[in-house]
Amino acid sequence: MMALSLIGLAPDPSQDHLVKRLIGLPGDHVVCEEEGAALQVNGTTLDEPYINPETPACQAAFDVTVPDDKVWVMGDNRYASADSAWHEVQGDGGFVDESDITGRAEVVFWPASRWTGLGDGSDAFADVPDQP
Repeated sequence: MMALSLIGLAPDPSQDHLVKRLIGLPGDHVVCEEEGAALQVNGTTLDEPYINPETPACQAAFDVTVPDDKVWVMGDNRYASADSAWHEVQGDGGFVDESDITGRAEVVFWPASRWTGLGDGSDAFADVPDQP
């Protein structure tokens, strides 16, 4: 992987980058009513074909409104992800500063057997209205 980072195809492993899916923007209302439930953004239940199919969308209940200059992020493997929901339940606050976003993931490159493009994920949010 170091070779891929040297030519710009992978993040520099010394920079501690995390890859999470952007779920909520400032003003969005993000809800999981109970563990194992589907995720809702601005009152619309998301169809998330990108998450691990062996686990539900939510590992814990939460109900948040994303503040200005923050975002809400979640991993695709929710039950093995220290994402916004996990940090919120731990009492650490789950919001991430917009200024901490450093780029956009484009592909799954490891393991090599799973090489694929990520797409933009916008289909899951097609029916989500703007902020309530």
